[in-house]
Amino acid sequence: MDRRLPNLGEHRRVSAETVDDTVVVVLRGDLDLSVAAEISDFIEHALRDSQQVAFDLTAVTYLDSSVLGAIMQGARRSKADRKRIAVVRPPRRVFEMFEMLALEEFLAFFETRELALRYLAATA
Repeated sequence: MDRRLPNLGEHRRVSAETVDDTVVVVLRGDLDLSVAAEISDFIEHALRDSQQVAFDLTAVTYLDSSVLGAIMQGARRSKADRKRIAVVRPPRRVFEMFEMLALEEFLAFFETRELALRYLAATA
């Protein structure tokens, strides 16, 4: 699956791809309230397709609390549905928001997509 939400601007993107048995949700660019609902819907749709989900945040340049909430809602839903999740760490400035809220204790963060996929495959 490779899909982009049609109404996101060129610097505000979300897509998903399937790697083996894992759906990788990729977020890119500046993400704020204007795209949070679309991202939330997209994540929910992607979660239906796999028991394993990775969020790749490496290309996120800005993320506000509404988008963070959409990601956390997806993560909570994944855990409630007994799905395994992993997060590819965003750039340092963006990751500080996760640290401020101590979310690194709730989510499994990895430096690369390969490490996240390896973790998910090992816990399958």
